[in-house]
Amino acid sequence: MTTITDFDEINAEFIDARTGIRAAECHGFISGYYCASHNLKLESLFEHLISDVDDAAAMEQCHKIIASMSLTIIKTMGSDELTFQPLLPDDNASVTDRALALSEWSAGFVSGLGIGGAIKLNDDCDEFVKDLVSMSKMETVASDDEEGESALFELVEYIRVGVQMVYLETVNQQETKPEVLH
Repeated sequence: MTTITDFDEINAEFIDARTGIRAAECHGFISGYYCASHNLKLESLFEHLISDVDDAAAMEQCHKIIASMSLTIIKTMGSDELTFQPLLPDDNASVTDRALALSEWSAGFVSGLGIGGAIKLNDDCDEFVKDLVSMSKMETVASDDEEGESALFELVEYIRVGVQMVYLETVNQQETKPEVLH
């Protein structure tokens, strides 16, 4: 199976299939869903993300992309090396385009976290999620200068670390759930 991992190629596939979702938002959704549930049921993801696709070939390609994204998220989110990265345009894209994608990614993450069944988060995680909500609403007028590039880099790093923090918090919560005895 050939997988597509390039942001622009994934966006093109989703646009051609008329999914109504873009690459960053999809990746954010799957990431948030996985943080909340620690389980990725592909059929559920397909239903939430691409249920309106009519063309069978396009649907199959979208399934492959989502399955590939899911595997990558599972591998990197639980990694001790903290290799998780939000799927965003590469550095050749303008800061404005990358900031827009970051906004879409943030919206997707928050949505996936809610649909995945996130439980009460600690104060730091809760603050991070509130920041993502704000980022999802940000107007993306960014400068393509060194200052804009630096600010975007800091936001991406904040998100990278914050996602790992939320993931670990939800793992800890699952491990400390009281056992129900009957």
